[in-house]
Formats: sequence, structure tokens, C-alpha cells
Amino acid sequence: MKILPAFLGLTLSIIQSPGAQDHALDDFEGSDYGSWEIEGEAFAPGPQAPTKLYLNRSGNKLAMSRLEFSGDSATGTLTSPEFTIDRRWLHFLIGGGNHPDETCVELIVDGQVVRTAAGPSQKSLEPVAWDLKNLQGKTARLRLADRKTGRWGHIAADNFVLSNDDSELTTFALPADDKSDIVIADFEQPDYHPWSASGKAFSAGPYTPAASDSISGYEGKSLAKSQPADGSNETGSLLSPPFIISRPYLNFLIGGGDQAFRTALSLWIDGRIVRTSSGTGNDSLEWKTWDVSEFEGQTAALGIHDLTTGEEPVNYVLVDSISLSNTPKANHDSPSGSVEAAITQVRQDALNAIRRNQALAASDPYRPTYHYAPPSQRMNDPNGPAWSDGYHHLFYQHMVFVGHGSATNVHWGHARSRDLVNWETLPLAIRPLYENGELSVFSGNMAQDKHGQPAQFTTMVPYLPDIPRRIWIARPEDEDWITWTTTPASPQGLVPQGDLTRNIKDAFPFSAGDRRFLVLTDRTIPVYEAVNDDLTEWEYRGNIDEDSAECPNFFEVDGHWLYLASPHSPVRYRIGDFDPDSASFTPRSEGYLNHDTRFYASTLYKDDQGQTILLGVTRGQKKDRGWTGALAMPRVLSIGEDLKPRMSPPASLEKLRHSPFSLHTPVTLNDEVEVIEGLRGDTVEIMARFRAGDADSFGLQVRRSDDGSRFIPVMWKDGRIIVQRELEEYPCEYEIDPDTREVTFRIFLDKGILDACTDDGRVFESRIHYAPLEDLDIAVFAAGGSATLLSLDAWQMSPATIDHSLLLDSDQSE
Repeated sequence: MKILPAFLGLTLSIIQSPGAQDHALDDFEGSDYGSWEIEGEAFAPGPQAPTKLYLNRSGNKLAMSRLEFSGDSATGTLTSPEFTIDRRWLHFLIGGGNHPDETCVELIVDGQVVRTAAGPSQKSLEPVAWDLKNLQGKTARLRLADRKTGRWGHIAADNFVLSNDDSELTTFALPADDKSDIVIADFEQPDYHPWSASGKAFSAGPYTPAASDSISGYEGKSLAKSQPADGSNETGSLLSPPFIISRPYLNFLIGGGDQAFRTALSLWIDGRIVRTSSGTGNDSLEWKTWDVSEFEGQTAALGIHDLTTGEEPVNYVLVDSISLSNTPKANHDSPSGSVEAAITQVRQDALNAIRRNQALAASDPYRPTYHYAPPSQRMNDPNGPAWSDGYHHLFYQHMVFVGHGSATNVHWGHARSRDLVNWETLPLAIRPLYENGELSVFSGNMAQDKHGQPAQFTTMVPYLPDIPRRIWIARPEDEDWITWTTTPASPQGLVPQGDLTRNIKDAFPFSAGDRRFLVLTDRTIPVYEAVNDDLTEWEYRGNIDEDSAECPNFFEVDGHWLYLASPHSPVRYRIGDFDPDSASFTPRSEGYLNHDTRFYASTLYKDDQGQTILLGVTRGQKKDRGWTGALAMPRVLSIGEDLKPRMSPPASLEKLRHSPFSLHTPVTLNDEVEVIEGLRGDTVEIMARFRAGDADSFGLQVRRSDDGSRFIPVMWKDGRIIVQRELEEYPCEYEIDPDTREVTFRIFLDKGILDACTDDGRVFESRIHYAPLEDLDIAVFAAGGSATLLSLDAWQMSPATIDHSLLLDSDQSE
């Protein structure tokens, strides 16, 4: 049964007390049962207010067959007047004995019992919701039946409400003179019911430590513990039913990981966390107390969250003995649960995780020296790039807590460069709003509204179930774009809300004249148009692509419209015409930008010279080295007369050249390999011009072993360019100019990254590799005939200046 929309405030009716959409049948707060009919001797003339049982009733009284003076010895029934079933769901609270058909609540339609529920045989009331979809419009009656004597031979019920909301509500309102603690959960049952689990972090029921277990400080025999018994590092949440806060303090025991929000107990009200505490950093549980007096009378819920993925020293959470109380258990002079403090801590946790793996990442001999990468952890999609005030700004998905693995706890990193070669890493720009239920900030891109103000369209990925992804907007607070603030609300009309089957993401805004549009990933690639100047209201206009893909880009280049998509395979392009009035795209050509998946997640922008700059991520690096992912070599992109892309590296790379090498005497190669004496290395730029003869293939072998048994080919072969390897389903076709018969390769070696392009811009391929460190030779070759090396120029490449200090030395308390 879904309970989250109720406590997260994502539906119009967030509580189950009678409201505009609810039909209250009876709450039993009167002096008698009114029009209800009593038969037998089990029921008193009116509702009761027992002092020992069912203290979690919804008000002061309830319907109950157990008489204070006679116990469970009498039998009888209590039957409601007729009513019309005018809502889908019937909610109520039930207590009494677990004796089906003997101590039960029955729904009667046309003289027949069509629904029945027995009590739970415990001292608290349990919420029940009946789905009456097939009975709507019918006349019905309710009957409370007590046909049992002896132990638990009674029935109790309260708060019958017809509703169109299927959410349960657990109430803890007690009589005003009752001061006892209200136990919300002690986790002594065999399962977590009525709490519900999402994700895979929690087993089916509470954890019972063995005698040899290091866990201490819990009460009873068991407790709530994340991380399943198999030790797998999974994320997930354990969620309580909603309840009403009826005491000024909430006491609980907590241990395990001390990661703010990510190994924590959190209190949710109206879709936001209002109190949160993490563990102790060890297996010892300690008492903590939240002052919740400001929330008394409000509907709330608790979440036990484990959002860690394995690299933290203690990556699970332990919780026990949660209760509402009039007395704090922990030292009230040191109040806990501050959301503001948790926000500061999670920022510091992120920075500490980056620092933790920095040395390991730097020690990797395959880590590039002139391709940008953050100091450590996983870099993924580049996002929202732009030119502003003398800088190229790069934002990117940064999995700050892990060096590899799935995209979770994604922040947006930020770096800037004046030349696309040397970079400054800035403080993390956009963080997940954990306090609003956001686990990750997935990809998006930047627009400028009609006031000239930048806005990053980000993807909100939730960590609670039954909540859809959303597009949120982040805006800078300063001219340098250092600090960004996200508004946790979706632009109006941008995507249909509440549809959990639509994993939307990757918004890409663009302009056509003075009109603002946007594409994003959905079941298709839809296009929306902004209907106001602030970009907060949008209208759906149609589809750019009937197929779905990641990271859709739509951009005007040289008078043509370029559509790029990353469909879990090589990045593909279509070039054609866009009509803003009909919001329709007519492709004229199509193909692939890169014929391998090592270049992925494209995005693009204009620089101050009007050039189109194309960015992507290189991916596929080995794990357990403190980092994965780097910015692919930026590409200057244009459209040729043949309506195909032309790509070249930025000219600023030439400033890294040193120790030049030249070979300008033509060398004819007849089915042979020639090692270039005096040229070796793993950070080298090579420009080699060939004239084709009758060879089947010709080109270069880089990162070649001394004996020639290992190498990476960059070559022309049978009408195709092959770099490192060829994916059969994605051939890189290249027709040699019949007049010149020439091909010029330009190759960049940067430790474990290889970029290769042709000087005419028709081919630009990026790869990663793990050639043995000792393989440094470079050779030219022709096979199956002859080809001529006309010239070869090469340079050793100095490391780029990549300064991470503005991130690593940043103050996360601000």
C-alpha cells in the first residue's frame, strides 16, 4: 500500500482526517453511538476511552466491545446506518483479537459480507484500507462483530473515513491527561510491518545480533539495521506510516555510519526533512533526542535511510526504540537533529571523500595529464557548459563519494578555463537537496532567460519511492558562478507530474531567434517552448525524436540544426532544419560523432569567438584507482557543405608542445613496419601525412612494445578509419580524396587516453587504453601493398595546469 505521497506532501490531501476529498463516516467522539444499532451485551451505550488499551486512537474515544467491568466475556454487534460508497478507499483503525469472523469489522452490501478484517491481538490500533473500486455507488453498512469470549475476545475500531487517497495514517493522539511515552517502533516483531522498505538496503525484518556481534547499546532482542546479511552495499530506506506528533520530544537509539542524511534517521513533514541524525561512526547505539514541540499536532513520518555505496568506513545505519515522550532521553542542552547542521556536514563529507582518494588517483600511471579530471572520484556527464566573463565554464556529474560504480549521490562539479587546456576546479556547484528527498542531481544544461540571467536545468532524482523525477532550476548567487541555489519546484507545464514510469532527465534548453525551447529525455525526445520570460512556464510542442536516448542536444551550428543523442551506444547525430512555428525538425543527414562508446554524454555551447565547442566524457577506466571518467578532449565543431560534422582540437593545445621531432623525407612503405627512431612516449602529439598506394591498410602503431607484438593501431583500412579497435556495427567510413590520395592523422597520447582525428575534421575518435607502461614505441606501416609517409611532426606534451586548490581548500560551512 502506498503511504509516501501522504507524508511527503505530494498529493492535494496529505492527511486522512476529513477534508475536501474525504467523507468521514464516524470518529466515535460523541456521548453515544447515534444511529448505530447495538445488539447483544458486548457494547456499552456509547464510545469508550480505555486507559490501558489503544492509546494510539485518533481522538479521546473509540468503538469497543470490551467493557471495563466485564472484560472479554460478552458478545454482540454494532452496526452502522446505511451509507453510499462514494470514494474508492475506506480507511479505519482496528484493534482487538485476531480471530477472523469472530472479532472483526465487516462491510455489508446487499445483505452479504464483502470485506472483513480482524484485529491484530496487540495493544495498539492498526491502520486498514479497503479498496472499494468495484463497489462504488452501492449502499452499504459497517458491522463491528464480537462473537468471541475469553482472551482477546473483543473488537475495537476508530475513525472510519471514505477517501480517494490510498495512504494510511497512524495517529498517536492520547487523552490529554495521559503522559506516558508513545512507542512508535521497538523493532521486536519478526518483520518491519507497518513500516515499508524501498531499495535493497534492508532485509525483510529486524536484525537480531549474535552473541559475537559487535553491535551494542540496543534494547530488547533486535533492531533496525541496513545492509543485508549477505553484506552487499545497497541503498534504500525504511519508512514509517504517517503519524501525528503528540509529544514535545522524540527519543531514539542510533548507531552505525555518521554520514549526514545518508546513514540517518530523518523526520519528514510536508515533503521536507525537519529533523535528522546520523549514527555514531561505530556499532554502539546512543540515545538522541529531538525537540519536536514546534510540530505538535502535525502529520509526520520517519525514514531510516542508507544512501551509502560502500567506500565509507561504516556504511550502514542502526536504529532502535523510537518513541514520542514528554521527557528527553539525551542531554537536552545539546539539541540534535538540526537540518542546517546536516547540510553543512554532508558538504564536508563530500569534500573529505574527494580528499580521501586524491593521492590514490594521482598515483595512477594511466591518469591523464592534459585532459581535465576532478581530483578524485567518478566524473560522468559534462553539464551546462557556457562561456562567461573570460572563462569556459564546465559543470559535470561528480559522484563525490565513490571512485567508480553507479550514478548515486551525484553532485555537480565545476571547473573553469580560459583556453580549454588549463583548468581551475571550483567548489562543488550544485548539491542534492537531501532535505527535499533528492538523492542525485542528474544531468541538464544552461539557458539564459530574457533578462540575461543564467539558469541550469537540473534533474532531481528522488530517493523515496512513488515520487517521480523532476526538472529543477538552479541559479547563481554571484557573478563568478561559484555558489548556486536550487529551487525545489518544477517549471510549470514542463513534464506531466506524478507519472512514475517516466524517468525524465537531461534537459537541454536552446534558442531559436528570440524564442526559448527545451528538449529532454523521456519516452521520446519531446520539445517544449517557454511561455514566460523567466523560463518557469512551458508548453509541450511535439517530438524531435520518436525514440528515447540520453543527453539529447539540439543546437544551431552554421545555419543548420544539429541533434545529438547518446542512446547507450556511440553518440549519433542528425543535421537538418528546424521550424520554430511548428516546432518540427527535418533531418537531412545522420551518422555518428564517435564510433565507440568511450566518448559519451555530449553537450555543446558557443565561445566568445562564436565557435561551437563540443564536450563529452571519456569513460570505462578501471575501478579501485580512486577515479574514473575524464573530460574528453574538447572539439571545435562546424558543419561541412556535405551536411556532416567537422571537428578539430582547440588550437590552444599547441602551447603544451615541447621537444619537437620532424621527419620530412618521404618514406615508402611496402608491406612493412618502420619504427620511428628517436620518437617514443605516452604524452605525445603526432601529425603524420600519408599518401595512399595500393595497400589494404596503412597508418601508425602507437604504444608499441619493443618486440612489436603489442601496439594500438591508428589506420586507414579498406575505406574505414580504425582507432584501437573497430565495432563492426559502427564502422567509421572514410573515403580518400581521389585527387590527392592523402590522409593526415593527428594523434594525441595522454597516458591512458588516446585521441585521433584527421586534419580535414571528418573523423575525431576518443579512446581509453591500458597499454603496458613499458610500451612506448611509435611506428608507421603499410599492409597488403604500399603507402608513403610524406611527413611526420611530433611533440612531447607538457602537463596542463590543473589547479584543484579552490575545491580542496574550500570552506564548506558557508
